[in-house]
Amino acid sequence: MTEAGKRVQKKNVGRTAFCLMTLFLLVLLLKNSTVAAKAITAGLRLCVGTLIPSLFPLMVASELLVESGIVERVGRLLHRPFRAVFGLRGDAACAVLLGFICGFPVGTKCAVSLYRRGALGEKEFCRVLAFSNQPSSAFLVYTVGGAMFGDLRFGLCLYLATLLSATAVQLVLRERKKDTSQKGVYDQAPTALPSFPDALAKAVSGSALSLLSICAFVVFFSAIVESLAYLATGLSLSLPATTLLFSLFELTGGVSHAALCAPKLAPILCALAVGWGGLSVHFQLFHLVGETPFSLTSYFFTKLAQGVLNIPIFLLLWQWVG
Repeated sequence: MTEAGKRVQKKNVGRTAFCLMTLFLLVLLLKNSTVAAKAITAGLRLCVGTLIPSLFPLMVASELLVESGIVERVGRLLHRPFRAVFGLRGDAACAVLLGFICGFPVGTKCAVSLYRRGALGEKEFCRVLAFSNQPSSAFLVYTVGGAMFGDLRFGLCLYLATLLSATAVQLVLRERKKDTSQKGVYDQAPTALPSFPDALAKAVSGSALSLLSICAFVVFFSAIVESLAYLATGLSLSLPATTLLFSLFELTGGVSHAALCAPKLAPILCALAVGWGGLSVHFQLFHLVGETPFSLTSYFFTKLAQGVLNIPIFLLLWQWVG
């Protein structure tokens, strides 16, 4: 078969899979409309009570960091070590650090802003998206560790394992050939900065629109997850199988079910769910990325690899702490 034929065949397979998934979701929601309606109400409460108050200020702040030139100054300082270790520009360090500390979508929002300002190349941008798209430290330590597993040390080990697995994957993906495409870029004059009122207006309005879309995804996937729970009960799926099903779609549902599994299996399923992240978060990222060049295949491979690698790293850390 010719290369053109293979591309057409691959495209047809993708379209078929897309149609089947759409029909499955439609039937799932229609069959469990009452369950989905209750889940949507709960999702809206989550957005208003937790998501918006916690994320909106951070998203505005990340935009202001880019617009104010602070990211550019930090990038000048970190350019050499970050380029040497990861093959990424220093500007990327801020997006990665924000993603590691504040979690999604703060790091992703910063990466998108950097790309649109011309501070990141296409290949760098795709790598930084996967690198910075991590659960927040507070969620892993206090929500997963403290609330779900009853041990803050569990959450801390999970957080450290997630950072290490993400770092390890990026070290493997680092291009070995010398990159001269950005040589001398920091020798140029700093980028002209907008006035503070203009930067603040842009940051607030842009973050509000992005957060509205994120809330929409949270509400939609809340309905999907609750409908899946109803389906899993009807099919009498085992708890580990249900956990994997939830983890595929949504992180919180995945780790909450993992906490109910057998003690030896729970840490494994939890580490896998955290490294993968869930389709809900991934689709939120796809929306923020917009029309920018972005490889779905590369991104999904990177997150899946991180999920698998997260398991042995976490088990080693947890065994060492315990």
